[in-house]
Amino acid sequence: MFFKEISSLMSEGVDLNLTIKKSGEALIVSVLPNVTNLKDEAAKKIAPLVVKGAPGEMDVEFIGAISAPIRKVSGMLVNMSAFEKAADAASVESKAVKAEKDKEKKEADAKKKKFDQLSKKAGELEKDKKYKNAIACLKQSLQYATGKQSVEAHIKKLETLAGKNSLFGEMDAEEPVREDYLGDDSDIMDVPFEDDTEDENNEPNEEEDE
Repeated sequence: MFFKEISSLMSEGVDLNLTIKKSGEALIVSVLPNVTNLKDEAAKKIAPLVVKGAPGEMDVEFIGAISAPIRKVSGMLVNMSAFEKAADAASVESKAVKAEKDKEKKEADAKKKKFDQLSKKAGELEKDKKYKNAIACLKQSLQYATGKQSVEAHIKKLETLAGKNSLFGEMDAEEPVREDYLGDDSDIMDVPFEDDTEDENNEPNEEEDE
């Protein structure tokens, strides 16, 4: 019966430490509920419940004497443990959320940097009237743009200018469009026209001396 009654006082996850000491004809029993690895300092301030009496008295009155206080302390310790577990879980979740936000910010900053680099390059190409390359550069920047409408509108504008230049042959000297405009800040140089006219001084003299 003793252990059955003790079991009814215990809570899941709460240990019950009993120390029995004999003092003359009496017994001194110390009872202390405990939760392993509980971090709350308040739990360490809980004093053990001490009951003293003759063995016969203890058989009859011991469980009744300790029931209410042990249930109260055990319940408090269970709440402390649950609170700490919830706090630890919240802390882990908070760190995970922060790490995810930091990752998203880093990716956003990288995309913005690439977009700005391509926009700047496209502006330089447009200034030099290299519209085909400027269009290709802006099209590449679309994958890094947060708002694509303004970029697409700019592309249409350059396509119109490129069409006009094509009519007048002003794009003949523009080099072929590149696949990637990132990582190269050097100015794109115009491809020079090839001169098929041979130097008259280098033409062979077909006149034969008489």
